[in-house]
Amino acid sequence: MTTRGRGKAIKLEGEIVSELAKPSTPSSRSRSRHTTKPKRATIDLQIEDASEGNRPGYRITAYENGNRIGAIVVRQHRWIQGSPFGVEHIYANRLREGIGTRLYKAAADEACRRGSPFMSDMERSPEADGFWRKQEMKGRASKKTTMLVDTEVDFYLVGCPAPPLD
Repeated sequence: MTTRGRGKAIKLEGEIVSELAKPSTPSSRSRSRHTTKPKRATIDLQIEDASEGNRPGYRITAYENGNRIGAIVVRQHRWIQGSPFGVEHIYANRLREGIGTRLYKAAADEACRRGSPFMSDMERSPEADGFWRKQEMKGRASKKTTMLVDTEVDFYLVGCPAPPLD
């Protein structure tokens, strides 16, 4: 990461992920269903301040060839023990290309850089919920439950340093 400025977009170091996944040799019973994995996007990430009132926050935007293809907005949740930075919104224009994963990982790294753990979104799509269940099974995140108004909600917590998420 380069210099840091309030409200100024800052380019993060981006890794190239444009290689096609090598197809595995299909087993005899799965030959008819064998397909290659989709091409992963080559993306650059930029971070900027997204604080709201007295809630510190940041937004990470993913770009491909100068076009915005996804973003995540993260703000600190002081009402949860440990004051984690949690996902407010996340979107990716295309699915199954690793865009959301890269955004979650960059957001977790930034939360740790700011000295707090990272918290998943409380309202998750089925795809995001599957992603976080997988992180829990791999020991990279722990599932927590809290009361929000009169409703019990769950989320996943990632400690520091942030582990690899995939």
